[in-house]
Parts: sequence; structure tokens; C-alpha cells
Amino acid sequence: MEASREAFEILGVIAAARLRLRRTTVIDATNVQREARQQLLDLARDSDVPATAIVFDLPEDVLLQRSSARADRRVPAHVVTSQQYRARRALRDLPLEGFASVHVLHTVEDVDATTIERRAASPGDSSALGD
Repeated sequence: MEASREAFEILGVIAAARLRLRRTTVIDATNVQREARQQLLDLARDSDVPATAIVFDLPEDVLLQRSSARADRRVPAHVVTSQQYRARRALRDLPLEGFASVHVLHTVEDVDATTIERRAASPGDSSALGD
């Protein structure tokens, strides 16, 4: 756990620096704990940029298959199952937590069909991330 705590502290420092420079900043983490999401939302708010949540709510069999196929780090099945359960519970609250938008991808086809377009934010546009 200590390495994870240190890694997230470093992540916060790097994200804050990128946001100060008005750079698009992507945090790729499960963030199943409200406190972890709140820290990221605070960073975005303090930098006056919108935060967007993209949730991969894929079927458990897909998650387990992809985890077992990873060469770098396999996550035990019980951890994958627990994270999926916690992520699904968090889905109820995400729209109320302060995200400018929440996008949920439920299938592999949803993921494959999704593109992310960066564009400059116009005044009052909370759906765009600006550089």
C-alpha cells in the first residue's frame, strides 16, 4: 500500500503541474473510492477546468479475461470482482460529485466505437477540455 500511496501523491503533483500549464490531463485509474475522486475533482476545480469521468462498466468475464491476458501485471480475480462491484456502486453518485460530464461504456463495442476529441473550451462550455 505504501508504494500506491506514494504513486498517487506523485500523480497529484504531476496532474497539478499539467493543469497549471492548462494541459489536457488524463488520469487512468480505477478510482473506486470517493475520496480518491474528490482529490482529483479538487485539483480540477482549483485549476478552473472541467473534470470528465469515463467509466468502463464492462462485463465481469471481459474484465477477467483481459486481466489474465496482461503480461505486465495480472490482477487476481477476486480483486477485479471487488473493484467492479465498487465501481458500479460509485456510478450512482458520479453525476452528483461535481464532474462536468460522465460517460459510461458498457460493452466492448461501446469502447471500440468511442473516440475522444480534444477541443478548445469556449466561454461557459463545461464539456470541453482546453489546452
